[in-house]
Amino acid sequence: MGLVLIAPAVDAFGTRAVLAVCALTCFTAPAVAALVPSARDFSHRSETPSGAGRGAGRAA
Repeated sequence: MGLVLIAPAVDAFGTRAVLAVCALTCFTAPAVAALVPSARDFSHRSETPSGAGRGAGRAA
């Protein structure tokens, strides 16, 4: 959806303004997403008992 709006925005506001907003969005969106409490556990791996790695419990 954003790509559809870029060309009209460049015509209306100019290249410099559109690129500035795009750059600002690219830096702030991940920072804001990182502040969500549920996002803090994405890199945390739960501990599994030994031998219960990937594929454990799957039928062969």
